[in-house]
Amino acid sequence: MGVFLLILTIILFLISINKTNKKIYDKNLKKYKIILEQSRKKIMILGILSIIFIGAFNIVLNINNNSENTEEINSTLPFIYILLLAYIIVMFAFIVQWILVPNKEKIKRELVKEKMNQELNKYSFDKKFKYNSNIVGLDNKNRILAIINTYRGTCDLIKYSEITNCEILENNKNIVNEYGSTIIGVGTRKSKEAIDLKLKISTTDNSYVISIKDTEIEKEALDFINNAYKNIMEIMV
Repeated sequence: MGVFLLILTIILFLISINKTNKKIYDKNLKKYKIILEQSRKKIMILGILSIIFIGAFNIVLNINNNSENTEEINSTLPFIYILLLAYIIVMFAFIVQWILVPNKEKIKRELVKEKMNQELNKYSFDKKFKYNSNIVGLDNKNRILAIINTYRGTCDLIKYSEITNCEILENNKNIVNEYGSTIIGVGTRKSKEAIDLKLKISTTDNSYVISIKDTEIEKEALDFINNAYKNIMEIMV
C-alpha cells in the first residue's frame, strides 16, 4: 500500500506541475503568469513534502516489518502513524491547491471580461437592467445601447439610430399586448414544455437576442424583459 501511494503521489505531482507549466507558458494567459507561478510554487512545496512523508513512511514501515526486535517494533510504530497522518494532511492541501489553480477557460473569461469592462468604462449608462448574467444598458448622452452577457464576456454596442425594431417573443411568437408596453401569457403557468422567452432587438444590419429558457419564467426575468423593452421602445420614438 505504501509503495502504491508513493508512486501515485509522484505521478500526481508530475502531472500537476506539467499542467501548470503549460498554462504559465501559454502566451494567451501571460497576464496571469505571476498568479500561476505562485500556484506552481505552492504545489511544488506541498507535492515534495507529500513525497517525503510517504517515502519516510515506507522506510519506517519496512524497518518495522523486517524487525524481529519487539522493542524496535514498538519504537517505530508511533512514527508510522505520525508520518501517515502528516502525509494525508499535506496531500489533502496539495490536491486543494491544485484544484484552486485557475483553469484556462476561467482565465480567458476573466481576460475577456476585463477587456469588456475597459470598453464599457468609456460610457456612462443612465439606466441598467439586469437579470442573471444579462445586462441591458442605455447611455442617453452618447445614444448607445449596450447588450452585455457577463458570463460569456460579450458586449454589443448599438447606436440608437440603428435600432429598427424591438420585440418580445415566447417560443418565437410575439406576445406584446396592444398597448406595446407589457408582455402577456408567460410566467403564470406551469408546464413541462420549456418556455423560450426572447427580447429581440433589430438594427439596420443585424439582430440581437437575449433568451431566457425555463418551464416557468420567474418574475425577475419578466421585469427585466419588460423594463428593457419599454425603455428601448422609448428611445426609438
